[in-house]
Amino acid sequence: MKLGLIGKKLGHSLSPEIHGYLLKEQEMTGTYELLEVPEEETDQIIPRMIREDYLGLNVTIPYKETLLPYVIADKDVKNIGALNTLKQKDGQVYAYNTDYIGVLYMFKRAGVALKGANVTLLGAGGAAKAAVYAFLQGEAASVTLAVRNPKKAEAIKAYFPEVDICTLEDLPGGDIILNTTPVGMYPNTGQSVVEASQIKAYRVAADMVYNPLETEFLRLAKEAGLQTVSGLSMLVGQAIRSEEIWLETEICSDAGEEIIKFLEKRF
Repeated sequence: MKLGLIGKKLGHSLSPEIHGYLLKEQEMTGTYELLEVPEEETDQIIPRMIREDYLGLNVTIPYKETLLPYVIADKDVKNIGALNTLKQKDGQVYAYNTDYIGVLYMFKRAGVALKGANVTLLGAGGAAKAAVYAFLQGEAASVTLAVRNPKKAEAIKAYFPEVDICTLEDLPGGDIILNTTPVGMYPNTGQSVVEASQIKAYRVAADMVYNPLETEFLRLAKEAGLQTVSGLSMLVGQAIRSEEIWLETEICSDAGEEIIKFLEKRF
């Protein structure tokens, strides 16, 4: 059984370890490969997946949106406008989005209620789309996209008319602030999209970046007295759901906690 992760640059990925662990727990054998593909070969990704007989692929930057024309999308992908999981079955490739499941998992694990919350997302890429979908599923009271260029957020507003848009300098404050950008990711640590004075206007700060476990953004939030949530739990949550889709099975709920504890020792 061949699985893998496809993206432009993948040096930082923990996915092979996560999926190796999950396969072992399911008493199944298989490989999980990192497949770096240049953007000019986007149209060759799906034919390659079929030709080389990959059962499933995770998808990361920059292909979460650009692969949409080449796959059969499920309801969540159509609603979000982005994918992160592919499955080959009977010569066809089906697309799913488990990123939003990962967002729901990270906040549930942290004991943070989404219902009625006022949420601000930093960034407006494919990951932000999945996060908006998750917060709306969780019945958040409001979702605001904070971006450098408000025009970039209009594409997400086309999918989710409910969202508000602001600049990074004019955050509204609220309950939860979530960084969906790669700012602060290894090796470019020590950077934050927003300043400590802005973060103080929230109760909970979460980051999709998981390497380092405590980003500069989360460090500033912790110093300001906020509850902080690392991106590692999101990564694990979406990975478990991807594996369930590929194997058509339900994975034990304890698996996520075991993997997170295992991976935390790496940092």
